[in-house]
Amino acid sequence: MVDLTVRWQYRASHSLTQYYGNVELLPGRVLGQWFCLERSTGQLLWHQNFTAPNTVFAVRDDVIIASETRSDGPRTANFGIYGISLINGKVIWRDGDKDFLGNLFGLNLLGETAVEVRDNGEVVTQSGRVLDLKTGNNIRKEKTRADRDILPINPGEKLYGLKAVDCGRGKILKLGTPGQPENKDSWNFSTNLCLFQEDKGGEIVWEFQLEKRGYFIEGNYFSYRYRPPFVWAIASDKPLYIPDPQHPKYLVFNQEPKAYFILVLDTNSGEIVKTVPLGGGEVFNSCRLESIDDSNILVSGTNYQNTLLCFDI
Repeated sequence: MVDLTVRWQYRASHSLTQYYGNVELLPGRVLGQWFCLERSTGQLLWHQNFTAPNTVFAVRDDVIIASETRSDGPRTANFGIYGISLINGKVIWRDGDKDFLGNLFGLNLLGETAVEVRDNGEVVTQSGRVLDLKTGNNIRKEKTRADRDILPINPGEKLYGLKAVDCGRGKILKLGTPGQPENKDSWNFSTNLCLFQEDKGGEIVWEFQLEKRGYFIEGNYFSYRYRPPFVWAIASDKPLYIPDPQHPKYLVFNQEPKAYFILVLDTNSGEIVKTVPLGGGEVFNSCRLESIDDSNILVSGTNYQNTLLCFDI
């Protein structure tokens, strides 16, 4: 049975994330951009005021592999690779530091990022260079270009990425409604989480629409995750976006205060089996599901300050 007892609460005057990042549950630690907490108690271990790097790629052997992501209009690119200590938050190495021209013109940093961290302590870059995890030193250049597709995709990302998820027992979980699956034009700002499950013969097992239960989501990856056998959703009592009164075809941010909840949907039945108000009913401007594993779920909320809530599952 799902517990969802609050283990700890962390309130911060600093930001919890940067760019497209999230706060991540790690063994013994909780990592954001840029701060680190003790996982069991929520006690602050360190905080850094980095502006670059701003994107975490992976954590291995107490080293955070990160990059700086920048956007300029439609173009998004990565600049460099950083090795940061998980223990104290200090930069251990930065790819390109030994190359003066590379530092001056960004020639060896532009567009370069890590795509794989291997068990043997090697970091593979997008261009196929292999670096030492602990020092950032170049080890060799591989003949074939490193491929992002080698990274595993977890079931939660498959669900958000509009791909069907095999729930086992011959059951398939999909986003949308039968005969009308979600499409990329509708799901970006959708406030209604629509799910259905079908068997391998295409017969519908159950359907679920969140708005029919009186709740709304923010419509992004941080709104819900699938972690078997449940879909975990962060929902509010009011939609985040509403039609613009003057231009009904466009959506605007809903300024009304909202109460947020953790909803737990059992994929065996298609029913909500647990509803937990966040912050004891505290009103937030926005909430996100930051991270989840077999032991804990981590949720952030913003109002006059940033709040991080850790629940036991």
